[in-house]
Amino acid sequence: MIILRRGDKLPSVAAVQYFLNLYGNQQLVIDGDLVRMTSEALREFQRANDLIVSGRVRNATWQKLNQRNRQIIDSVDATDDEITDYLDFQRYNGEPIINYGMSLGVRNVINQIKSNAQSGKVVLLRFHGHGSPGHMIVSSGFDEDAGSSFDLDYAGNFWSLFGALRNIFLPFGSIEFHGCNVAMGVRGERFLRKVANTLNVPATAGVRSQYGGGRDSLRFEGRTRTFCPNGILLKDWATQVMSSSYI
Repeated sequence: MIILRRGDKLPSVAAVQYFLNLYGNQQLVIDGDLVRMTSEALREFQRANDLIVSGRVRNATWQKLNQRNRQIIDSVDATDDEITDYLDFQRYNGEPIINYGMSLGVRNVINQIKSNAQSGKVVLLRFHGHGSPGHMIVSSGFDEDAGSSFDLDYAGNFWSLFGALRNIFLPFGSIEFHGCNVAMGVRGERFLRKVANTLNVPATAGVRSQYGGGRDSLRFEGRTRTFCPNGILLKDWATQVMSSSYI
């Protein structure tokens, strides 16, 4: 599921705004910013559908908005004993892709995602594990092995391999990295920009440490940074992709 609350500024907010306009008879400006008007629209939608009225997005509200079953895919690095996010996902978000330490882990992770994804149906892809600025570990715990993590500076066939995920996304899909400090500094910015341009969807990560646990495993802790394809702003991306109808 997606967990959102007032003040969140994310591509997934734009998807929720789109669904509110489509299924809730709203006329929201789609800009990815969950401010007062979007919160009020959520409350109205929740009242109309006999949901808990909170102005936030949690599982019941997301399920009601997601009437065409767009996919959310979570990939969790469970190598380190401290990582228990997969238990939270099984409770709140069905069955995540669970990864353990392996050689050629990146290739395996990408192939698993492609196998689980319906082409053109993924609204959100999230990676969970350890991170550092411009670096996300996907299948090796703390071990920053080149075959088991994503990194700004990787060369060879890494980015073409990563780009194979491009076709899984909806036009208003996005990708998130929930490792610690992935978005921090120049390296974080360059990494997210490269991901966004490679996959043609916005890329988001947290600046500070991400501790996870419970519902925190499904949302960012602290400030985030989002970069959209071709360097456009989030609000401009949202307006651009939502200008056509995606049913």
